[in-house]
Amino acid sequence: MAQTTALDAVEQQNRKHQAHIAHFYCDKMRQNIALDFVNL
Repeated sequence: MAQTTALDAVEQQNRKHQAHIAHFYCDKMRQNIALDFVNL
């Protein structure tokens, strides 16, 4: 049981990390798109 809990905790951390990265890239993409519109 303790082992499963530890694995769940690691899995949860990985998910948080991936969500953070995805959010970061979304912001970067939005900025790039905004810059493209300005360049037009």
